[in-house]
Amino acid sequence: MLVEEYVPGQTLAEYAASKGGLDPDEAFEIGRKLADVLRFLHSHGIIHSYLAADNVIIREADKEPVVDLGIEEFYARIISELNTAVTPCWMPPDWSISGNLYSSSDVYMWAATLMSVMKPRRCYFTDVCVNFCSYIDYRYALADETCNLVKCGGYVALFNEVFKAALEVDPTKRVKDGAELYSLLTGNAAYDPITEMLTKQPANRLRGLSSAKHVVRRRLK
Repeated sequence: MLVEEYVPGQTLAEYAASKGGLDPDEAFEIGRKLADVLRFLHSHGIIHSYLAADNVIIREADKEPVVDLGIEEFYARIISELNTAVTPCWMPPDWSISGNLYSSSDVYMWAATLMSVMKPRRCYFTDVCVNFCSYIDYRYALADETCNLVKCGGYVALFNEVFKAALEVDPTKRVKDGAELYSLLTGNAAYDPITEMLTKQPANRLRGLSSAKHVVRRRLK
């Protein structure tokens, strides 16, 4: 029997559903914190193997994400015994097809989890699994640029780059581990207020704003 500490709160899946999906700022913060968890685990040679929206608790007291580490080996054993036809579509292809697990497999699940809880661009938020399954094609690759599928706010360039690299089908070309993922998220100027401002303007105002964009950037530095 496994006994774990009770953590009051909702799963990330429940939390996102209650809000109709996460706004870009909150998605970035939760994603950064989960990447930091993977960075710590991978630095100790631990592969989580079951990072998912229903396996992360948003703590009631402070809204901090808490990752369940007690059942990852159980799920890894059970899922490895299942026919791949019933494996959830957000599982990395290296696991679903060959049964292999790498630190980059956790990175794939991080990206699938985060995209599944963000606000969709083309439809209403339904279910985390349904959401993400609609974002990938039969090859497990992204069907479009990330920010054409979910709302990215001022993080368009960052999210497009990071999610594309994290959801690479070939595990040898994917972001390799939590340390590299965390570096990608925090080593760049993640939030771009100018991009967010432009995406919120009516189409007939974009030309003037775009021409002034370099001036505003210079003043922000």
